[in-house]
Amino acid sequence: MIEGVFWLTFSVLAIGSAALGCYLVFAPRDALAVRYQNYMLAKTMRPLKDEDFGHLPKIVWGLKGAGLLCLTLSAGMIVGVSLIR
Repeated sequence: MIEGVFWLTFSVLAIGSAALGCYLVFAPRDALAVRYQNYMLAKTMRPLKDEDFGHLPKIVWGLKGAGLLCLTLSAGMIVGVSLIR
């Protein structure tokens, strides 16, 4: 029973992080920038200016890096578990 819960949790974590990583890595930069701008607009509830998004290229590169990290960790989990098993 506990082993089944472990494998179910592992598969959700591995597939979920791989899916998130694939989205962040393969999504166009413009789409990520627009989603970030919409997030900031909804978060602040006030009109924002172009000056508020001067750091946007760094944010997008950070999101791409986080996606690559998610993909790497997901692949590492799968390889690690296959070696242990």
